[in-house]
Amino acid sequence: MKTPVVLVHSGTEFPLYLNDCITLLQHNSINVHLLLSAALHDHVKDNTIILEKLEDFEDENYKNYEILNFPLDFKDRFFERTSSRFFILANYAKQKGLTSFFHLENDIALFSDLTAERLVVENSGKEMWLVIDSEERCVPSIIWFKDHVILESLAEFIFNSNTFTDMENLYKFFNVKKWALGNFPLLPPDNPHTTFQIDYANYFSEFNSIFDGAALGQYLFGTDERENLGESLPGFINETTVFSPSDYKYKWEKKVPYLITPLNEKIKINNLHMHCKNLSQLTNFDE
Repeated sequence: MKTPVVLVHSGTEFPLYLNDCITLLQHNSINVHLLLSAALHDHVKDNTIILEKLEDFEDENYKNYEILNFPLDFKDRFFERTSSRFFILANYAKQKGLTSFFHLENDIALFSDLTAERLVVENSGKEMWLVIDSEERCVPSIIWFKDHVILESLAEFIFNSNTFTDMENLYKFFNVKKWALGNFPLLPPDNPHTTFQIDYANYFSEFNSIFDGAALGQYLFGTDERENLGESLPGFINETTVFSPSDYKYKWEKKVPYLITPLNEKIKINNLHMHCKNLSQLTNFDE
């Protein structure tokens, strides 16, 4: 059975790279769900996905949520929407009875059908898995949820902590519920970045691969120049990363990226956070 992946876009403008994200998911034989405002449905090119009206899953918390101390005129209420999407996700999972599914951000390139990875998390005894990529935040590039129950708990936590971003709240939620949450491996074991309080190689032997929060995608393909981070070309080093991607080499095999360690070990990268938003270069990627 194909692995379900749920995408959410609650903005008033359709991001063209969302179609490229879907194309890459379809290359990996994923069961794609997209929650999108009804007014934007005509922009979706793939008519085989499960396309739902976002408005059908709004609740009072979603309608009344306000994030404080962040600019609402930035990128179509970006800071507010990145948090409130979890209210929509929780309602969708509950109404549809969805279990054991992943949520990806819309600028993620996926290089796995997630079948083996799904089996690992299902057998872990955890209720949610995410990428902790520093000592202060979680970039929600890819998240696994057991069911709607843990999502409802997360949504309530975010609603009541509306002076923080989604990344900060996910990290805080992880620390509060460590017994229920797992963190995907960010690095291979025996790396030089093992002195921090987070185990960045957590479950590496089970996955035999790594996941990207932000650093790898930004280093390999650059950042979104609209955010004025100072560098939009490949080689960008994420501002909070606990390791430097430049410490490793990279290669592509059959359109899948691999990290090469100093000991010449080849490690699969399951996803890349394409902060540059140019996912189209990967839909036609030629090694």
